[in-house]
Amino acid sequence: MQTGSIIKLFLFTIFLPGFSNLLNSAPGQQRADFLIIENPGALKIYNKYEQQITHNESMLFEPYCALRLISTNITLSDNFTLADKIKLSDDYFYLLKDNKQSFSISQSPGYLKEFQKVLLIEDTVIVGENSRLYLQLPSGTSSTSVASKIPLAGGTRLHRLFETKNLTYIRILDTSSRYGWINLTDKSTWRKEDQRSVGTDLRKCFARIMPLFDKYNNLYRNLFQYFNAQTDTKYLVPRWQLELKNKRIQAMLLNAAGADQFKNSFPYLINELHQELINTGLHMIVMDKVIEIK
Repeated sequence: MQTGSIIKLFLFTIFLPGFSNLLNSAPGQQRADFLIIENPGALKIYNKYEQQITHNESMLFEPYCALRLISTNITLSDNFTLADKIKLSDDYFYLLKDNKQSFSISQSPGYLKEFQKVLLIEDTVIVGENSRLYLQLPSGTSSTSVASKIPLAGGTRLHRLFETKNLTYIRILDTSSRYGWINLTDKSTWRKEDQRSVGTDLRKCFARIMPLFDKYNNLYRNLFQYFNAQTDTKYLVPRWQLELKNKRIQAMLLNAAGADQFKNSFPYLINELHQELINTGLHMIVMDKVIEIK
């Protein structure tokens, strides 16, 4: 065999597996690992700054939330603490572990299961009118066993997270936000949301509601300046921090320790936001001191 032929054969045997993997992988398909937990509050969680999560951050960890595992059994910057790095709502967190590589827990986490190499989706779909779709809550040791089935009304927006064994794990995007399984194999029962229009709507909404949050921040500042002067105290002034993230608007109340003094203003803000969102197709999720618009 000639030298040139030998070289070609050698290169072919080296690169053939790589080309085979490319051919066997469907374009646009990405695999990921997820952890589903019924009671996330049972875990010890740090934020991306490697500090104990705040009360506002803890509100993102809803029952049965799906935590995307980015890396496991890593050591934090103190060169001592062991943790898993996870992603939730476009932010990164750390789930702390003990020296046996088990999660540090303070109480029963309830349902807890890891799903490996599942199909990552990360998009938003809308339930069709007159469709009979049901949300199924995880239970037991199998993702197909359910504690209850919740019917979904036409027009309900669902954020698809991942898919495995003909079931899709989703989060409902409305005021009754919750996670669960749904069977979306019948594509006539739902449609994809137009992400271009959503992005435009979010930017327009962000610009429209910014003055509203500015108004309430000015109100808090004036009230706290007067309150601190009258009582000779030094409460930090609470303020709403408004951010336009990848697929949502998030408003988080900072310095919330003294905000309970004026908690009656919160329903007024929510009511005004509802008025701004009429006919926009966007929905508001209200948590404790955190508001999301999607």
